[in-house]
Amino acid sequence: MSIVESCWLGTIQPELCCTSPEGRALCFPADQDFTFSACCADYLKSLEPEVQGTITCESSGPTCSWIFRNAQILDTSNMAAVHQFCWAGLNRAGVYAEMMHTPAFDRRLAHLSCFPGMAFLLSMCAIAESSSSCESTGSAPKTSMHSMHSEDPALSFFMVAFKALAMVSHCIDASDWPLTVAEFSANFQLFVEHGHSCGFQWMQPRRGLPYVSGVSGQTLHDEVPSHRGIQNHAEVHMRINWAMGAWDNRMYWEEKMRRKPEQLLNMKHKDPQELCSLMTMTTGPELRVLILGTGPVAAQPHFQCPHGGSISTTSCDAFSRLYRELAKESQFRPPYGFPEYCDVEELWQFFPKNYFHVVFVSNALDHTVHPIRGLKLLLWVLHPDGKLLLRHFRNVHPERWMSLSDGQHQWGFDVDLGPSGEQSFFIWNHLHRWNVTQVLEEDGATTTSAFLKPFVEVEVRKTTSFKHSVRHT
Repeated sequence: MSIVESCWLGTIQPELCCTSPEGRALCFPADQDFTFSACCADYLKSLEPEVQGTITCESSGPTCSWIFRNAQILDTSNMAAVHQFCWAGLNRAGVYAEMMHTPAFDRRLAHLSCFPGMAFLLSMCAIAESSSSCESTGSAPKTSMHSMHSEDPALSFFMVAFKALAMVSHCIDASDWPLTVAEFSANFQLFVEHGHSCGFQWMQPRRGLPYVSGVSGQTLHDEVPSHRGIQNHAEVHMRINWAMGAWDNRMYWEEKMRRKPEQLLNMKHKDPQELCSLMTMTTGPELRVLILGTGPVAAQPHFQCPHGGSISTTSCDAFSRLYRELAKESQFRPPYGFPEYCDVEELWQFFPKNYFHVVFVSNALDHTVHPIRGLKLLLWVLHPDGKLLLRHFRNVHPERWMSLSDGQHQWGFDVDLGPSGEQSFFIWNHLHRWNVTQVLEEDGATTTSAFLKPFVEVEVRKTTSFKHSVRHT
């Protein structure tokens, strides 16, 4: 069995593909026919004798070259062209929708060794399939909370495309393929949010500005640098898993809006009296509060405190766009509207530094890809001497992400003993374990934590001497 075959079938970690000539070559095909002859020869040896005769090594090279050339010129807004590209590509690759989620499909794609091409081709087939369903029924197909993605051709195409993308996440951003990890993940999230909307279109965001290094003086990059591509394989795969988990997130909130709207309308984010008790944290007449991860129901934006002063709350959530989309069908209307959109790992792009007196996060930070970076960005927008208050269920899903039903939980939050026997706040999963109390103390913040069943409660105080070290996360 070749190393490419082993990676694809999951018998070894995809990272190992990068250390082999085969793996490094997967993202960089020349614009010409090629054969991957050595890879194919190894692959043939792994098959049963009666199967070997049904595969020719020469067939893989031209197929990948054809996908590459046509992907470069495809207009993704032209659905007729997308349909033609999809079906022609599937025919050339020798695969069809009914094969998906079968060993035969896995073997065929491993043999082709054209993972960036298949990621692009299958994603185009997903939107083509969604469009076809609309054309045949006159409206977007309904999806059930309990339906399996194997029963949904469009979603199935996306799932296999994600698997192919994971094989080449180490190099596709730097290759000539017209696809990046961020673009793919963002479009899948759009697909999930639109719920097979007949108007779904593939969006192509710009790849961003280059990172500027070696510049003297104080700049934003000194503290919050731009991402320079892939940080490490673990993070990239977690970001792909997070995007895939958006499907479970949609199913959860759709169910709530349709069947249990009264529960959402009764959501309480923070007791107003408790917030009023924190008025002493500001010398001004107003206490500015950020409530992050509110779900579809924004908190009351303004209220007066009995003993003077007022509270101004800002609600934000990474799935604000999804909530608005779901509300169109369910007619759900939260009393104070929907939250603003924000990404906790890029919070500096949404709010000023040192702006909020209090930041409150409940059962949201454990959904992120990089919670330590998120924590440090929450402290970025927090005023000196301000409070960051965290409340999360204990150790919801620190295990390895395996399927759509795992959702977007990838971290456990816990309270345990630190190296000197002191009670400390920990964030961990199957790959990492951080003593957050210690991490934030090094930056100049003080942390207290406790497990008050069922929640891990954490209070972080940002001191006036706090130094931001986001670039090291």
